[in-house]
Amino acid sequence: MINSMKCLLVMGLLALAGCAATPTRPNNASGIVYNKGEARVQKAAVGALLANGFVIGRSDTDYVDGSRPHKIGLVVGSGGESAAVWLSPLGPGRTAVKVSTAKSLLGILGQKNWDAEIIAEMDKSIGPHEGGGAAAMTMDSPAEPQSEPTTGTVAAAASPDAPSAQAPLDDTAAMTQAQGIASQLGCGAVQSQGGSTFVAPCGTYGVLIDCYDGKCHAMHTVGIKGNE
Repeated sequence: MINSMKCLLVMGLLALAGCAATPTRPNNASGIVYNKGEARVQKAAVGALLANGFVIGRSDTDYVDGSRPHKIGLVVGSGGESAAVWLSPLGPGRTAVKVSTAKSLLGILGQKNWDAEIIAEMDKSIGPHEGGGAAAMTMDSPAEPQSEPTTGTVAAAASPDAPSAQAPLDDTAAMTQAQGIASQLGCGAVQSQGGSTFVAPCGTYGVLIDCYDGKCHAMHTVGIKGNE
């Protein structure tokens, strides 16, 4: 009886871990502006999410999102947040940006708002933004989610701890899918690191792409030697 209750508890935790909250777009009064084109700012947004431990879920021209995997052991640790970046072109060489973090139900006490960290990474990549400041972007997202278009998906964000019935990709399929993600992120040709792991050069850094549960996922940035 006790073992059964433990199994049910573990299954419940895993189910909750897979339920990430959806970030809500901030209101029109919130946001910052970069003196850079939309494509360059979008690439910086992807790099900023990866640098802060987010697994990229979508990477569209005007929208990027991702989620941080839960750390689950005997107790639920940090992770589980989702973050999104919205981009709006303001004319040649200027792009407006809005950032929002959402916290999931499971492990909420160990979670945080990542808006300021994401903006800081973008500033490091493409230079300081015009105004608003990181402090203006540190609001918590409302609990009610806002739906987003479903086009342009890079890879469905999922925790590696969650069970999946999908068959693993073979080497050729994994490389093809990994290259597709790299191309959408604006990176170069992927290089196999052995097994189901690849690295794609993206200028001064690389992106680690891991393939599991039948899909490939952009995991985080890595250092690369020389100019790829």
